[in-house]
Amino acid sequence: MYLGEFNIDDYIDIVATTHRFSSGAVYAPTGDVTYTVYENANATQIITATAMTNFDSETGLYFDRIQATTALGYEAGKSYMVLIKATVDGVASIDWRTFKVKATITATLDTLKADTV
Repeated sequence: MYLGEFNIDDYIDIVATTHRFSSGAVYAPTGDVTYTVYENANATQIITATAMTNFDSETGLYFDRIQATTALGYEAGKSYMVLIKATVDGVASIDWRTFKVKATITATLDTLKADTV
């Protein structure tokens, strides 16, 4: 699932739901629901196996918010994959999300005028 494009320092909401595999009904996981964030579809981890919070005590609804800061390793113009893991009713499962950090435009008005002449 594509989450969109964000600026450096923006907050990105990560949401996950868990269901019983035999019936599809909402079901609490065994243990934590975790996520890991990877840069540009390679094994470089920006965030490692972080537990999500059960949102508003709703069974099967989990949430966390990350901030795409340069201090944490996020870079303008790059894409990121969020791998979500949970074990539900004895079955290990994964899901994914992707997002992109927008490229930074640094051209000045004088540069743009020079390019059009």
